[in-house]
Amino acid sequence: MFTFLLTDLDADAPPSRPGTYSIYTLVSFPTTGLAGRCGLLSIDATCSVRPPSECTSGTVTLTRVDATGYAGTYDVMFGGNRLTGTFDSPSCPDVSESGFGVCQ
Repeated sequence: MFTFLLTDLDADAPPSRPGTYSIYTLVSFPTTGLAGRCGLLSIDATCSVRPPSECTSGTVTLTRVDATGYAGTYDVMFGGNRLTGTFDSPSCPDVSESGFGVCQ
């Protein structure tokens, strides 16, 4: 599963408008601006999450931010591997920092 977490650090809030979010590692994460982290998560047959593979650089561009969710593009690096694509995801008001739901 490819995941990303985006934030507007100047507003201390989740994204509220379209924009380009630079991707950082945890060590290099800034204190201001539009920023994000991303990674690849894998879940084994017993629903155990394996350690994530962290993105090392790149951008996520939000082209739509509204009550129904988010849409945009991504162009990120995992070490020497590049991953690009588009997304159109619904809003997830019940997701918390403690997890992404139940493994099924």
